[in-house]
Amino acid sequence: NIRRPDYQPAIIGGLPETVKITRMLSVDGDLYMLDANSGNVLRGLVTSNGYEIDRSFQCGPDQSLIYQIGPLIDIAPSPYSAPQSVVLGMDANGGMLNCFLNQPPEAYVIALPDRLNSGELAGLAEGFGNVYVLDPLASAVWIYFGSAFEEQPVFFFGDQVPPMQDVVDLAIEKDDLYLLHADGHMTICTYSGLGVSPTRCSDPVPYMDFRVVPVGEPFEWSHPFAQVITTQPPDPSLYVFDPQNSAILHFSLRNLAFQRVYFPKTELSQTPATAFTVNPFDRTIFLAIDDQVYYANLP
Repeated sequence: NIRRPDYQPAIIGGLPETVKITRMLSVDGDLYMLDANSGNVLRGLVTSNGYEIDRSFQCGPDQSLIYQIGPLIDIAPSPYSAPQSVVLGMDANGGMLNCFLNQPPEAYVIALPDRLNSGELAGLAEGFGNVYVLDPLASAVWIYFGSAFEEQPVFFFGDQVPPMQDVVDLAIEKDDLYLLHADGHMTICTYSGLGVSPTRCSDPVPYMDFRVVPVGEPFEWSHPFAQVITTQPPDPSLYVFDPQNSAILHFSLRNLAFQRVYFPKTELSQTPATAFTVNPFDRTIFLAIDDQVYYANLP
Protein backbone atom coordinates (compact mmCIF):
# COMPACT_ATOMS: atom_id res chain seq x y z
CA ASN A 1 0.00 0.00 0.00
CA ILE A 2 2.89 2.33 -0.76
CA ARG A 3 2.45 4.92 -3.51
CA ARG A 4 5.23 7.14 -4.82
CA PRO A 5 4.03 10.41 -6.39
CA ASP A 6 6.37 11.90 -8.96
CA TYR A 7 6.57 15.34 -7.36
CA GLN A 8 7.48 18.28 -9.57
CA PRO A 9 8.20 21.91 -8.59
CA ALA A 10 4.82 23.64 -8.34
CA ILE A 11 5.66 27.35 -8.35
CA ILE A 12 6.81 28.90 -11.61
CA GLY A 13 10.07 30.68 -10.78
CA GLY A 14 10.01 29.35 -7.21
CA LEU A 15 9.50 31.24 -3.95
CA PRO A 16 11.97 33.50 -2.10
CA GLU A 17 14.27 31.76 0.35
CA THR A 18 12.75 33.84 3.16
CA VAL A 19 9.45 31.95 2.79
CA LYS A 20 8.44 28.97 4.93
CA ILE A 21 5.17 27.34 3.88
CA THR A 22 3.38 25.71 6.84
CA ARG A 23 -0.22 25.36 5.55
CA MET A 24 -1.70 24.78 2.11
CA LEU A 25 -5.19 24.67 0.58
CA SER A 26 -6.31 23.81 -2.92
CA VAL A 27 -9.43 25.83 -3.78
CA ASP A 28 -11.04 25.86 -7.25
CA GLY A 29 -7.81 24.59 -8.76
CA ASP A 30 -5.63 27.32 -7.27
CA LEU A 31 -3.13 26.80 -4.44
CA TYR A 32 -3.10 28.90 -1.26
CA MET A 33 0.04 28.78 0.88
CA LEU A 34 0.59 30.23 4.36
CA ASP A 35 4.06 31.69 4.85
CA ALA A 36 4.81 31.34 8.57
CA ASN A 37 7.66 33.86 8.42
CA SER A 38 5.50 36.76 7.22
CA GLY A 39 2.04 35.54 8.23
CA ASN A 40 0.82 36.13 4.67
CA VAL A 41 -1.14 33.82 2.40
CA LEU A 42 0.26 33.42 -1.12
CA ARG A 43 -1.97 32.49 -4.03
CA GLY A 44 -0.68 30.19 -6.74
CA LEU A 45 -2.79 30.67 -9.88
CA VAL A 46 -3.04 27.39 -11.79
CA THR A 47 -1.64 27.38 -15.33
CA SER A 48 -0.71 24.67 -17.79
CA ASN A 49 2.91 24.83 -16.55
CA GLY A 50 2.36 24.96 -12.80
CA TYR A 51 1.31 27.69 -10.40
CA GLU A 52 2.05 31.36 -10.94
CA ILE A 53 2.11 33.66 -7.90
CA ASP A 54 -0.72 36.20 -7.96
CA ARG A 55 1.00 39.40 -6.82
CA SER A 56 -2.31 41.23 -6.40
CA PHE A 57 -3.78 38.80 -3.84
CA GLN A 58 -4.12 40.33 -0.37
CA CYS A 59 -4.36 38.10 2.70
CA GLY A 60 -2.12 38.84 5.67
CA PRO A 61 -1.26 41.04 8.64
CA ASP A 62 -2.68 44.55 8.55
CA GLN A 63 -2.47 47.05 11.41
CA SER A 64 -4.35 49.73 9.46
CA LEU A 65 -7.71 47.95 9.64
CA ILE A 66 -10.36 48.70 12.25
CA TYR A 67 -9.65 45.23 13.61
CA GLN A 68 -5.86 44.96 13.59
CA ILE A 69 -4.71 41.61 12.24
CA GLY A 70 -1.40 40.03 13.18
CA PRO A 71 0.53 37.30 11.34
CA LEU A 72 -1.82 34.51 10.31
CA ILE A 73 -1.20 31.13 11.95
CA ASP A 74 -3.73 28.98 10.06
CA ILE A 75 -6.03 29.01 7.04
CA ALA A 76 -9.23 27.22 6.02
CA PRO A 77 -11.65 27.35 3.10
CA SER A 78 -13.94 30.36 3.34
CA PRO A 79 -17.37 29.53 4.80
CA TYR A 80 -20.63 29.80 2.89
CA SER A 81 -21.49 33.02 4.73
CA ALA A 82 -18.72 34.86 2.86
CA PRO A 83 -19.66 34.62 -0.84
CA GLN A 84 -16.90 35.37 -3.32
CA SER A 85 -14.18 34.90 -0.69
CA VAL A 86 -11.71 32.06 -1.12
CA VAL A 87 -9.69 31.71 2.10
CA LEU A 88 -10.29 32.33 5.80
CA GLY A 89 -7.20 33.19 7.84
CA MET A 90 -6.70 33.56 11.60
CA ASP A 91 -4.04 35.11 13.80
CA ALA A 92 -3.13 33.86 17.28
CA ASN A 93 -5.28 36.50 19.00
CA GLY A 94 -8.54 35.67 17.25
CA GLY A 95 -8.30 38.10 14.34
CA MET A 96 -10.05 36.66 11.27
CA LEU A 97 -9.63 37.58 7.62
CA ASN A 98 -11.98 36.67 4.79
CA CYS A 99 -9.77 36.97 1.72
CA PHE A 100 -11.07 37.67 -1.78
CA LEU A 101 -9.62 37.42 -5.26
CA ASN A 102 -10.23 40.99 -6.43
CA GLN A 103 -10.70 43.11 -3.32
CA PRO A 104 -9.10 43.71 0.08
CA PRO A 105 -9.91 41.23 2.85
CA GLU A 106 -12.63 41.70 5.46
CA ALA A 107 -11.46 41.61 9.09
CA TYR A 108 -13.20 40.40 12.24
CA VAL A 109 -12.24 39.74 15.83
CA ILE A 110 -13.92 36.70 17.34
CA ALA A 111 -15.35 36.50 20.83
CA LEU A 112 -13.36 34.19 23.09
CA PRO A 113 -15.19 33.19 26.30
CA ASP A 114 -13.41 32.29 29.52
CA ARG A 115 -10.12 33.85 28.46
CA LEU A 116 -8.12 36.11 30.72
CA ASN A 117 -5.51 36.83 28.08
CA SER A 118 -5.29 36.68 24.31
CA GLY A 119 -3.00 34.73 22.04
CA GLU A 120 -2.03 31.09 21.67
CA LEU A 121 -4.89 30.04 19.43
CA ALA A 122 -3.56 27.06 17.51
CA GLY A 123 -5.77 26.34 14.53
CA LEU A 124 -9.09 26.50 12.74
CA ALA A 125 -11.27 24.33 10.54
CA GLU A 126 -14.40 24.91 8.49
CA GLY A 127 -17.32 22.61 7.87
CA PHE A 128 -20.76 23.24 6.37
CA GLY A 129 -20.44 26.98 6.94
CA ASN A 130 -19.39 26.67 10.58
CA VAL A 131 -15.93 27.62 11.86
CA TYR A 132 -14.09 25.68 14.57
CA VAL A 133 -11.27 27.33 16.54
CA LEU A 134 -8.67 25.37 18.48
CA ASP A 135 -7.95 27.02 21.85
CA PRO A 136 -5.62 24.76 23.87
CA LEU A 137 -5.10 27.43 26.54
CA ALA A 138 -8.78 27.19 27.47
CA SER A 139 -8.98 23.42 26.77
CA ALA A 140 -11.59 24.27 24.17
CA VAL A 141 -12.73 24.05 20.60
CA TRP A 142 -15.15 26.90 19.88
CA ILE A 143 -17.89 26.60 17.26
CA TYR A 144 -18.98 29.72 15.38
CA PHE A 145 -22.22 28.52 13.80
CA GLY A 146 -22.85 30.16 10.46
CA SER A 147 -19.46 31.88 10.86
CA ALA A 148 -21.14 34.49 13.07
CA PHE A 149 -17.91 35.77 14.62
CA GLU A 150 -19.65 38.64 16.40
CA GLU A 151 -21.74 36.19 18.45
CA GLN A 152 -20.61 34.12 21.41
CA PRO A 153 -19.37 30.71 20.24
CA VAL A 154 -20.55 27.33 21.45
CA PHE A 155 -18.23 25.11 23.49
CA PHE A 156 -17.80 21.92 21.45
CA PHE A 157 -17.46 19.54 24.37
CA GLY A 158 -19.88 18.53 27.10
CA ASP A 159 -18.86 17.26 30.50
CA GLN A 160 -16.19 15.09 28.86
CA VAL A 161 -13.25 17.26 27.78
CA PRO A 162 -10.27 15.41 26.31
CA PRO A 163 -6.69 16.50 27.07
CA MET A 164 -6.12 19.59 24.95
CA GLN A 165 -2.76 21.11 25.92
CA ASP A 166 -0.80 19.01 23.39
CA VAL A 167 -3.27 19.19 20.48
CA VAL A 168 -1.44 20.45 17.38
CA ASP A 169 -4.15 20.33 14.71
CA LEU A 170 -7.84 19.68 14.13
CA ALA A 171 -10.13 18.63 11.31
CA ILE A 172 -13.90 18.36 11.01
CA GLU A 173 -16.20 15.99 9.13
CA LYS A 174 -19.92 16.63 9.69
CA ASP A 175 -20.38 16.22 13.47
CA ASP A 176 -17.05 14.49 14.01
CA LEU A 177 -14.03 16.42 15.32
CA TYR A 178 -10.54 14.97 14.86
CA LEU A 179 -7.89 16.22 17.29
CA LEU A 180 -4.26 15.41 16.47
CA HIS A 181 -1.88 15.34 19.44
CA ALA A 182 1.83 16.11 19.46
CA ASP A 183 2.74 12.44 19.87
CA GLY A 184 0.67 11.58 16.78
CA HIS A 185 -2.34 9.94 18.43
CA MET A 186 -5.89 10.93 17.55
CA THR A 187 -8.95 11.90 19.59
CA ILE A 188 -12.36 11.77 17.91
CA CYS A 189 -15.34 13.62 19.37
CA THR A 190 -18.91 13.60 18.01
CA TYR A 191 -20.86 16.79 18.62
CA SER A 192 -24.37 16.80 20.03
CA GLY A 193 -26.38 19.83 21.04
CA LEU A 194 -28.82 17.63 22.94
CA GLY A 195 -28.61 17.41 26.71
CA VAL A 196 -30.01 13.87 26.67
CA SER A 197 -27.26 12.76 24.31
CA PRO A 198 -24.16 14.82 25.09
CA THR A 199 -21.08 15.25 22.97
CA ARG A 200 -18.84 12.22 23.44
CA CYS A 201 -15.12 11.68 22.85
CA SER A 202 -12.90 8.67 22.34
CA ASP A 203 -9.27 9.14 23.34
CA PRO A 204 -7.14 7.65 22.01
CA VAL A 205 -8.65 6.20 18.84
CA PRO A 206 -6.10 3.75 17.44
CA TYR A 207 -5.14 3.75 13.79
CA MET A 208 -6.02 0.31 12.43
CA ASP A 209 -4.22 -1.98 10.02
CA PHE A 210 -6.37 -4.53 8.19
CA ARG A 211 -3.49 -5.82 6.03
CA VAL A 212 -2.10 -8.01 8.81
CA VAL A 213 -3.15 -11.18 10.58
CA PRO A 214 -4.95 -11.12 12.90
CA VAL A 215 -7.07 -8.60 11.00
CA GLY A 216 -7.51 -5.23 12.67
CA GLU A 217 -4.24 -4.84 14.57
CA PRO A 218 -3.22 -1.30 15.60
CA PHE A 219 -1.28 0.48 12.87
CA GLU A 220 2.27 1.35 13.92
CA TRP A 221 4.30 4.27 12.58
CA SER A 222 7.79 5.38 13.55
CA HIS A 223 7.33 9.18 13.64
CA PRO A 224 4.58 11.46 15.02
CA PHE A 225 2.14 13.15 12.70
CA ALA A 226 2.03 16.96 12.51
CA GLN A 227 -1.08 17.88 10.50
CA VAL A 228 -4.47 16.38 9.70
CA ILE A 229 -7.05 17.14 7.01
CA THR A 230 -10.33 15.59 5.91
CA THR A 231 -11.51 15.48 2.31
CA GLN A 232 -15.02 15.50 0.87
CA PRO A 233 -16.59 13.13 -1.70
CA PRO A 234 -15.80 11.62 -4.14
CA ASP A 235 -13.24 10.21 -1.71
CA PRO A 236 -14.10 11.21 1.88
CA SER A 237 -10.95 10.42 3.81
CA LEU A 238 -8.57 11.49 6.54
CA TYR A 239 -4.95 12.33 5.75
CA VAL A 240 -2.11 12.85 8.22
CA PHE A 241 1.38 14.08 7.61
CA ASP A 242 4.79 12.82 8.76
CA PRO A 243 7.24 15.70 8.12
CA GLN A 244 10.36 13.67 8.91
CA ASN A 245 9.73 11.23 6.06
CA SER A 246 7.84 13.64 3.76
CA ALA A 247 5.09 11.05 4.02
CA ILE A 248 1.33 11.53 3.67
CA LEU A 249 -0.82 8.75 5.11
CA HIS A 250 -4.38 8.04 4.02
CA PHE A 251 -6.93 6.60 6.49
CA SER A 252 -10.65 5.96 6.43
CA LEU A 253 -12.74 8.44 8.38
CA ARG A 254 -14.79 6.19 10.61
CA ASN A 255 -12.39 3.61 11.99
CA LEU A 256 -9.03 5.15 11.00
CA ALA A 257 -8.24 2.12 8.84
CA PHE A 258 -4.96 2.52 6.99
CA GLN A 259 -5.41 2.77 3.22
CA ARG A 260 -2.03 3.77 1.79
CA VAL A 261 1.02 5.96 2.30
CA TYR A 262 2.53 8.42 -0.18
CA PHE A 263 6.32 8.77 -0.26
CA PRO A 264 8.16 10.95 -2.81
CA LYS A 265 9.35 8.95 -5.82
CA THR A 266 12.78 10.50 -5.38
CA GLU A 267 14.28 12.24 -2.36
CA LEU A 268 13.35 15.93 -2.43
CA SER A 269 15.39 17.15 0.54
CA GLN A 270 17.01 15.98 3.75
CA THR A 271 15.10 18.73 5.53
CA PRO A 272 11.74 17.77 7.10
CA ALA A 273 8.67 18.75 5.11
CA THR A 274 6.54 21.59 6.44
CA ALA A 275 3.06 21.33 4.88
CA PHE A 276 0.82 19.23 2.66
CA THR A 277 -2.65 19.09 1.17
CA VAL A 278 -4.69 16.80 -1.06
CA ASN A 279 -7.29 17.73 -3.66
CA PRO A 280 -9.43 14.64 -4.36
CA PHE A 281 -11.48 16.41 -7.04
CA ASP A 282 -8.60 16.74 -9.50
CA ARG A 283 -6.54 14.03 -7.73
CA THR A 284 -3.57 16.25 -6.93
CA ILE A 285 -1.25 16.02 -3.92
CA PHE A 286 0.97 18.85 -2.66
CA LEU A 287 4.04 18.88 -0.42
CA ALA A 288 6.03 21.85 0.90
CA ILE A 289 9.55 21.89 2.31
CA ASP A 290 10.17 25.43 3.59
CA ASP A 291 10.24 27.56 0.41
CA GLN A 292 9.98 24.62 -2.00
CA VAL A 293 6.49 23.51 -3.06
CA TYR A 294 5.84 20.36 -5.08
CA TYR A 295 2.82 18.77 -6.68
CA ALA A 296 1.93 15.48 -8.35
CA ASN A 297 -0.99 13.46 -9.58
CA LEU A 298 -2.24 10.95 -7.05
CA PRO A 299 -0.92 7.57 -8.22
